[in-house]
Amino acid sequence: CGYTATPEHANVAKSAMGTEKILQWRTFINIRDAVTELQESEITIYALETTTGAKDIAKVEFKLPAALLVGNERFGLDPEVLQLADEVVSIHRYGIKNSLNVVSATAIAVHAINLYKTSLPRNTP
Repeated sequence: CGYTATPEHANVAKSAMGTEKILQWRTFINIRDAVTELQESEITIYALETTTGAKDIAKVEFKLPAALLVGNERFGLDPEVLQLADEVVSIHRYGIKNSLNVVSATAIAVHAINLYKTSLPRNTP
């Protein structure tokens, strides 16, 4: 959504090194449309954001299948979008900095979801 480059962009193809051809992807003009479609497919929506009331991602029991919403570097996710999410999560940090780079934060969040998924019994979808 937004101004994110899509797989047909030369820089994405170069960085993805072929994986853009094996993963399914879609683009949406409006994030609200994407969230609505995911919810209609019974996919749990998690928003990754540094905001009051967000749950520590390390303590979340994820409901799968799930989608992870991340904002852009400068503005994060719109408060309206946070309201659409089933749960807002954040990464606990130490020190004076309030946030992480969005790519680093996304990698940490995906790893946390994967750790949760791999801790489930094998027959869990």
